[in-house]
Amino acid sequence: MKSRHAHVAGVVLGLVVATTAAWAERVPPARVPADTSTIAKLAKVAPKEADDPHCADIGAPTRAGSPVDTDTDLLKNRIDTGNYTDVSFGSVLALPWKHLPRRRYDWSAAESASVAKYERAAVRVTGYLIAVKQEGPEATNCESQAAAWHDWHLWLVSTEAEAAARDKAQAIVIEITPRVRALQQQSWDIHQLAAWAHAGQRVQVSGWLLLDPDHPDQVGKSRGTIWEIHPVMRIGPAQ
Repeated sequence: MKSRHAHVAGVVLGLVVATTAAWAERVPPARVPADTSTIAKLAKVAPKEADDPHCADIGAPTRAGSPVDTDTDLLKNRIDTGNYTDVSFGSVLALPWKHLPRRRYDWSAAESASVAKYERAAVRVTGYLIAVKQEGPEATNCESQAAAWHDWHLWLVSTEAEAAARDKAQAIVIEITPRVRALQQQSWDIHQLAAWAHAGQRVQVSGWLLLDPDHPDQVGKSRGTIWEIHPVMRIGPAQ
């Protein structure tokens, strides 16, 4: 009788082990939270501005009669190069941003400090380029109608699957600005960028980490965060 009970117990245990193993194969491992501490430890560098006579560093001071976010525009319009540090795509997506007012002049001191912990870092990120768009007039660029004064918006994703599906829901938006293009005229070709985006080219992007508080409604649709690499100072195929 004892051997029979042992046999039954062994069969049950075997079924449990087999079932557990099969279930584990079907369930993907939990995603490990990205570590933002590397970014927090990086130097935060004050911007150097272009002082272009055609458009002030702060852009247009008002838009439709309302003040614009000049503190954000000063960061967008910087032109200095940096000592770029490799950071993971996921660490940028994991940076905090929720519940911030859309204009910096409405931020509390605590909110400003929470952003300053990460912003103005010189970073390098690798991902797949999936879209390129030349934008139109913006207050940042004094509402200029000239194409030379329009930002180029690019969308970067972390996986080949997202690139194949052209899925922007977890994309990082990166921007190439008029002032940077003016300094490095031989470095930028929107047709080449468009060709890379069409192919879902894996690229390496170097530039400045910036929070653009104006776009929380786009998160989960056409971007995964309101943190951007803006301006981009260098982009090319990843090794």
